[in-house]
Amino acid sequence: MIGQIGPFVKGDQGGRRVLWLHIAGGLVGGCLAGVLLGTTGVALATVVGSPWQTVSALLLAAMSLVAGLADLGVIPFAPMRWQKRQTPRGWSCALGPEGSAFGWAVDLSLGVTTIVSNQAVLVVLAAALLSGGLLSAVLVMVAFGLGRAASVAVHAASAGDVNERSNAVDRRFDAYRLIGGLGSLGVALLFLLSEIAR
Repeated sequence: MIGQIGPFVKGDQGGRRVLWLHIAGGLVGGCLAGVLLGTTGVALATVVGSPWQTVSALLLAAMSLVAGLADLGVIPFAPMRWQKRQTPRGWSCALGPEGSAFGWAVDLSLGVTTIVSNQAVLVVLAAALLSGGLLSAVLVMVAFGLGRAASVAVHAASAGDVNERSNAVDRRFDAYRLIGGLGSLGVALLFLLSEIAR
């Protein structure tokens, strides 16, 4: 799917514009996801009331633990592996290079509309939802969206051709899962310790 930012990958004129539109798409998608998750989280916090902080911290710790163990291959449970959809290739024809690059980044930054190969994404989505605040949810998801869009841009600039770039991402897949799994376990430990200390 790295071909969605084709002009940048091929070094064509206008490639930088496509790259920046891709980054902007990550920002927009992150904002959209953050508003949706944050609004839902605020509603949940209102319904639950005063125990929300404890409930949300324990839920986030539990989700982080499950995601971390799944990414490390300790448990076969993988809650985010249900999604098999990719951004449609037809977007390139329908939207042109700029529109498809922007749309692809929006799609990636929503977190659940495309293939999710790393369960650590669950931790990000849970953190945004359980933050209990609209601004914090938007900030979490904007960081996520920009990170996903920027990682694609870095890979696009790092190798000789499209196939080589895609292969470079595939070679790093296990390392990404290891990092995500360890990070998720760290988040679980952090939230459990914070609740014990309260």
